[in-house]
Amino acid sequence: MPVTNPRTGTSTVAAPDTEAAFSANHSWNSSANVWSNLLAATPLTQAVMDDANRRSKAFVDARGNEMPMYINKIYVKAGSTAEAAALKLFGAQVNNEQYRTDTQADLNQYAGKVDIISTPFITSDTAYFFVADMDDPRNIGIQNPWSFRFQQRPMLEGTLLQTENLQFEYAYSQAIKFGLVNQPLNMRGSA
Repeated sequence: MPVTNPRTGTSTVAAPDTEAAFSANHSWNSSANVWSNLLAATPLTQAVMDDANRRSKAFVDARGNEMPMYINKIYVKAGSTAEAAALKLFGAQVNNEQYRTDTQADLNQYAGKVDIISTPFITSDTAYFFVADMDDPRNIGIQNPWSFRFQQRPMLEGTLLQTENLQFEYAYSQAIKFGLVNQPLNMRGSA
């Protein structure tokens, strides 16, 4: 699932094994040990969540050691059909910004356990990805695969500009580097 860089228009993020962030062909140190974090390109349903949850909890590392992960977030495009499906699957938003279900028929085991994060930077209307991150204490030993680094900290450029309402504005520039520095073990995503 591509994430668009608004400045360059590129939408590819490669993992350290040179595969896309979500791929069926991730490898450890050799091509003999291949693993997948790619989910089928199907609409988000309870069955998809069950499959992602099962695969995350049954994950083993290159040495064969069990490395269960607990999904606690789903990322979707803001205003997308995937967001609507996530809200329907995980409950309805109420005044205190928590998600809950309203009727007995809507109850499911994931209600309130998965945070829905909507972002405009996901390019697909139907794509979604699950993350088991360090917010959950059961996810011990999982390193964040994403890197966000300042190459050049924000610095002032040009001159001070005073606006009509007596506020001041400064022009500034910065440079960042964003990508995957570790294998995306804790992510499961659709194409």
